[in-house]
Amino acid sequence: MKPIGGIPFKMIAAKEAGATAFLAPADNCAEAKQHAPDGLKLIKVSTLGDAVTALQALKAGKPTPGC
Repeated sequence: MKPIGGIPFKMIAAKEAGATAFLAPADNCAEAKQHAPDGLKLIKVSTLGDAVTALQALKAGKPTPGC
């Protein structure tokens, strides 16, 4: 996955919409960690497969890769 623009705004919007987790491209992790709203878990992903695996782990209550 490539980095995304405006990640601080996207994380705030996700948190305001009730999200508890946010899939962050690996290349955005440094920026995401600096701007993550309290209570929003950051999950590092590099591929679509990583995202699917992370969401399955999250649903099952298993550990996920953090930023």
